[in-house]
Amino acid sequence: MKLRLDRILTSQGLCSRKEAGIAIKKGKVLFNGRVLKSPKDKISTESLIITFDNTSYTYTEHIYIMLNKPAGYECSDAPVVHPSVKDLLTPIHRHRNIMSAGRLDVDTTGLLLFSDDGQFIHNIASPKKHLSKVYQAILDKPLNHQDANRLLKGVRLENDAKLAIALDVQGIDTNTVLITIDEGRYHQVKRMFLAVGNSVIKLHRQQIGDLVLPQELPLGSWMDLDVNLLGLK
Repeated sequence: MKLRLDRILTSQGLCSRKEAGIAIKKGKVLFNGRVLKSPKDKISTESLIITFDNTSYTYTEHIYIMLNKPAGYECSDAPVVHPSVKDLLTPIHRHRNIMSAGRLDVDTTGLLLFSDDGQFIHNIASPKKHLSKVYQAILDKPLNHQDANRLLKGVRLENDAKLAIALDVQGIDTNTVLITIDEGRYHQVKRMFLAVGNSVIKLHRQQIGDLVLPQELPLGSWMDLDVNLLGLK
């Protein structure tokens, strides 16, 4: 694929189109080690190395990021009370106009995916894809077998005609449960436990599809993903 030089810089989140044009004309950008001074010229992006502000970057058409979201952040570009979860990422990430694949409540922690690849976002977030998601829930009181079976058979949520069904429910200890769902309705896990007379004290998402949040990734930290290896694209 060939792109204009100024478009290449902006697509990587390195600067604005105006800033790209100025830097290129002044010979401050290297493309595979060469100075090219016409912002409108097109070059191949395959295996392209860009040197900008004395730092080298490998061109990537899209980026894919896994974040271990802490509590106290809103999954919004226009947060109301708490800071945006995007504040935990780098300026380059934000300049690439990344989006989160679904959301987590402000007090919910765990696995959250970001990308500037719209098709990837759709595949993760679309209810039609029925991608499983595993949450660890710390409950107000122990979950008995009867209520666990109710969750597996389906419970009716308030103001929602469709049953919400758990794919799996596993007790970890007295008040801790792993619950798997394949939807993403508003506050779904919390509302499902309320439907069986319980309440969630803490909620943490630890898996999406086959992708498990690494235990060594600290809260508030992120890492790059190779979605081709993970089969999520």
